[in-house]
Amino acid sequence: MAWFGLDKLFLGVDLDEEQRRSDELDNQIDVQNQFLVERGVWTPDQYAQFEEDKKKDTSAYHQDVVGSVNKEFEAGFEEGLQKEKNFFTGFLDKTLGSLLRVVPWQVWLIGGVALVVWLLFTLGGPGKLVKRFAK
Repeated sequence: MAWFGLDKLFLGVDLDEEQRRSDELDNQIDVQNQFLVERGVWTPDQYAQFEEDKKKDTSAYHQDVVGSVNKEFEAGFEEGLQKEKNFFTGFLDKTLGSLLRVVPWQVWLIGGVALVVWLLFTLGGPGKLVKRFAK
């Protein structure tokens, strides 16, 4: 069962039915090719060449409908995910990046050291902090 029966809802087609239809058409092509060989329209070499080409080009013959839909779904999902990722990273780079670039790195360093010192003394000094984590 393809897509747990949701293929008709999301895609508008029943993938299992499409697979059956594709297989039926492939069988009809095989029957017609045999008929062409029997009537002498094709030589056995031409038929052998056709069969060899059919094995090389799996996109045109004996398709896995569900597999191809799943493959394209995954490719589209990855593409959409990459676009979303690029949007958010670009947004963050433009907003936060410009904010971070406005303030010199020395100010960020001094602010970081001041924050660490303030946290240490707010929590009771380095001795109490070590005892707290030692327990």
